Amino acid sequence: SLMLPLESRFMPTYDVVASLGLVNTQTGLILPLAASGIGTFFFRQFLRNIPDSMLESARLDGAGPLKFLRDILIPLSMPMAGALFLVTFVNGWNQYLWPVMVTSEESRYTIVRGLQFYGRSSLTGMMLACLAVLPPALLLVFFQRLFVKGLFDGSH
Repeated sequence: SLMLPLESRFMPTYDVVASLGLVNTQTGLILPLAASGIGTFFFRQFLRNIPDSMLESARLDGAGPLKFLRDILIPLSMPMAGALFLVTFVNGWNQYLWPVMVTSEESRYTIVRGLQFYGRSSLTGMMLACLAVLPPALLLVFFQRLFVKGLFDGSH
């Protein structure tokens, strides 16, 4: 999924979403975009950098596999998970084609899809475009430190 553009997977993804009855739902809009190859790659690379000595130390302290996961791995991976969330959110927020395919009711349209009705020349369209930029921009501004830490932690 890293090598293929997102748009090349839309037809089989739509078939799965339709068979699950998720067309015209928030879940149908979000779920297919949340699963990504880049997330698997990020987590794999992060977990490969966890030293074996950390697992051995946890075993010596009496921690089983689930306790090691809950108390050590999950807290260590939170910055990386946050960075992955931001990347995935911005990618999904800016999607145009997927919401066009999976929604047909006007009440389910996304703000990015709603831009098509006003265009760039109207004042309403410009205000809507500014409004569409706000959520990803605010998330990046507020979580910039977590984002940078998550992307570059462990890469020496």
